Amino acid sequence: MKRAFLFLVTVAMLLIDTSPLWTQGEPISLQEIWRREENGMTFERVCKPGRIVKMGLIKDSDIYIYLIDLRTGETIYKTDPQIDGYVLEFNYFGDRYYLLDQITKELKEYDVKTKEFKRIVKGIISSSDSSLVGFNYTSHSLMFRNGNTGVLLDSFKIPNTPNTPLFHVSSTGYEFSIDSRYFLFGLYDPLNSSTSYYYIYDRQNREIIWQKTLYEHESLRYQFFNTSNKIAFAEEVQLPGDDKVYSYIRIFDPDTRTIEKNIKISEYPNLTFVINADDTKLIFRVSDPNQKNVNQVYNLKDDRFESLRFRVSAFLADTNALYSWTGLALIAYKFDWTVEVEDIIPQEENIIYPNPTNGFVSLNITPEFIMGEWNVSDMQGRILKKGLIGHASTLEINIAGLVPGTYYLTLTKNEKKSSYKLIKQ
Repeated sequence: MKRAFLFLVTVAMLLIDTSPLWTQGEPISLQEIWRREENGMTFERVCKPGRIVKMGLIKDSDIYIYLIDLRTGETIYKTDPQIDGYVLEFNYFGDRYYLLDQITKELKEYDVKTKEFKRIVKGIISSSDSSLVGFNYTSHSLMFRNGNTGVLLDSFKIPNTPNTPLFHVSSTGYEFSIDSRYFLFGLYDPLNSSTSYYYIYDRQNREIIWQKTLYEHESLRYQFFNTSNKIAFAEEVQLPGDDKVYSYIRIFDPDTRTIEKNIKISEYPNLTFVINADDTKLIFRVSDPNQKNVNQVYNLKDDRFESLRFRVSAFLADTNALYSWTGLALIAYKFDWTVEVEDIIPQEENIIYPNPTNGFVSLNITPEFIMGEWNVSDMQGRILKKGLIGHASTLEINIAGLVPGTYYLTLTKNEKKSSYKLIKQ
């Protein structure tokens, strides 16, 4: 059990220790709502509907498991290793938690708010339709039961799995879609742990509809949507038309069994992301060696990159808050999804003209940028043109060679910087 816990900790650290993508302008600072200092505590997983996070702490060779309320930062429950062991879980909605009785070996369900004992259950109810799932290690079968009665609902033999009874369920992928029709899970062989297999099982049609094989230190970076059955996953891949491998966020719709969207993010790998509560925005970052801990936002509703940048490693994006774990502290930040950087930057009409343009653009240079530098970058932060600013009060730049779209024209000198949105027709 401790070995599995340590494996999860390692995977979590790999997911969090990534670097950023966006290079346009300075990241903004987010206002803290609350902060909880927990040196040595590790992140395990989060319940999105219930806004609960499960954390772990190894101290004096004992493992302590915490359930923490993300609205307040307060502890819902903390295990005592001598009494509770290592089992502490929550249900799909986050209104119940489960403890294993060390004496009777019964799994007990408790109310999150009142802490009152409710009943003995057959397993942890991890879906919205009160189903629980188990895995038969010998037959490589998924076993779905009614969490209230224990009645077997479905047994599914996973096809084409290695013929070994040591095949285990991965702790990094084990989740239902919002309506419980689809179940994502991972399998690995402890004797060959460098390879993992991930699947999405359609419970209605009783078949695997998506699968992916990962090697060595790869991890499945994914998130089910909060308002539909869709799932987003990160992948480094060379798609048709690409000149090389790029980092993508790909959106798979299990209802239609198609990839409905491929969002090309960067040439840099190790892309991580989180989706906000209403499935309209993605927060993401990659391991750009020129930046550190910078996040960018992609607008899923309008299919565009936004200019907002900040340094917060978020594991959950709520309607008005972000939740982050740094390895030293659990922090809640106030977050306004309606604000972008261009809403903050003054955009005087007489500074840059004509805008939009299909060729040359002129910019009035204020004294603080004389003898400075300029650059034009795209919405992904890639610098496409650059040059020096002379003594003249007007700068003229030719962008006729750029494809139509939105760009940023940035002026810099010493510590000063100013950016302007530029539209190429």
